Formats: sequence, structure tokens, C-alpha cells
Amino acid sequence: MIRLALKFCPECGRPLPSPNAKFCPECGCKLPVMTEKEMVQPPSSSQPPLSTPRDSFPATQTSGPSAPATSEERTAPSPPPAEAPISAPEPLPPSQAPPEPLAPLDQPPTMQDSLKKLAIGFGKATGKAAFALGKFTATKVLPKLLEMSKKQLEDVIERASEEEDRGLEDGVTGREFEDVVASIFQVRKYRVLQRNYHIHEREIDIIAARGDNAVMVECKARSTPVGTAEMDSYIYLFQQLRRQRIGGAALQKLIIVAPKGGVSGDAKNKAFREMGNAVEFWEKDRFLEEYEKVRYE
Repeated sequence: MIRLALKFCPECGRPLPSPNAKFCPECGCKLPVMTEKEMVQPPSSSQPPLSTPRDSFPATQTSGPSAPATSEERTAPSPPPAEAPISAPEPLPPSQAPPEPLAPLDQPPTMQDSLKKLAIGFGKATGKAAFALGKFTATKVLPKLLEMSKKQLEDVIERASEEEDRGLEDGVTGREFEDVVASIFQVRKYRVLQRNYHIHEREIDIIAARGDNAVMVECKARSTPVGTAEMDSYIYLFQQLRRQRIGGAALQKLIIVAPKGGVSGDAKNKAFREMGNAVEFWEKDRFLEEYEKVRYE
């Protein structure tokens, strides 16, 4: 039997105090003892290779006591273990790859979707459109508005009423009447954000904002009064939009402009019960009064 002269423990890698030590003073591992036959023959292929670099130090065979290890050899740090390179994971074959999620079915937008789009959809395109609309109103409509007499304005209302009574909701004079209403808000320093915004079968004629406050305006030129069914529709749209911020402003008022037919008493009572002072009615006298105000501003 020949004892190997080891400098480091093959188990924990600590330096041994003596090359002829039988046990590791650190971990208590029993140091190996090999015969001359085992020393001469190479290790069989069934034996697993040593896992750490410190196990690969060559063992020297001595027939007698060897020189003790120096202090530098005893205190020399063990070399760090080599790190295996990290390779990228191989892509899965198409048969094992997870299936892609199915695209949602095309569904028509709900009214809530349309209201949300109106409230948050003031991006670059809508902003440019609103700016162009305001510029057009300021350069084309306002001079005409300021030159229009009270009699001319009443004629516009009368012709718009005739068109609407015949079912021409988008008649020429009807649009001119809405232009006059929009111009009143323009002169009062409002920004017109939307005109004739359609939500399913409903339409919001004008949405305008000044500072942090926005108004929703409905224009009715027909000779018959606004009833409770229409008022229910306006109140519903107003309450839905009031939960959002439109163009950076909060919706504060619903204004019904009906200079010809006015608003029925039941519709007014319903609006006041549900909205309080958040609703205004611009019937003939109030509409002409607001028009006269902006002519001299």
C-alpha cells in the first residue's frame, strides 16, 4: 500500500497540513490510499471524471517522507471553478410551439365605446380638425354673423324650421342655423370640439369648451316643441359624457337651443328634476338675447 502525497483535500479543496495526512482536518474526509497496481493502471472508462479542477492535481508517489509544504503553498488560494458557457435555448419545433391567441371577432362598437372614443379621442387628427373648424368659423361665419340683423336671423330660423319640419335634418339653412349657434360660442371664447357627432342613431350637434368647462349643445329649429322622449335621450348622453373629460375639459352644462318650437313643460320639469341647474333652455327670447350680446362684444 502506498499513500498518496496530497497537498489539497480532494473533497473540500482545503490545503493539507501534511502530505502524509490520513484525514482532512477541515472536513474529516479520509484521504485515499492506493496500491502500486492501481497507480500503474489508468483509470477505467466506467469511473466518472473528477468534477473540479482541484481534483486534477497529479498525485506524486513517494517511498519516504516528503518535504513539508511551505507556508506559501499552504495559504495559496484554490483556483476558481470554470463556468460553463450559457447557450441560448433552442426554438421549439412548430408542432410543439404554443398556439397563438385567436384574434377577437369583429363586433360593432357599443354606445359606451363611442362615448369613450369621443371623450379620449382628441389626438392630432381630431385636434387639427377642431383647429380648422375654429379657423373656418372665425374667418367665414363670424363676419356674416356680426353683419346679420335680428330680422335676418329670424328669417334663418324660419327657413331652418321649414326644412326640419319636412324632415330635412341636414338642410342648407339648418346647417346655417347651427353655424350661427356655434359662432355664438366662438365669440364667447369657446373652442368648438365637435360638430354633428353621431353615436348610433343619436347625434350631438355641438360640443364646445372654454378652459376647464365644456358644454353640450342641441339645436332644434322645428316648429314642434322638444318632448320628454328627446329629453331622456339628451340627459342620458349628457350623464354618460359627464363621467369623462372631453378635450381636457369637464362637461358642465346641457343647452337646448329651440327658438321656434321651444321645449314642452313636461320635458323642462323632467330635466330640472334630474339635472338641476346643469341644463339651460334657449328658446326664442333667450336665443335672440344671446345673439344680441355677442354682436357687441
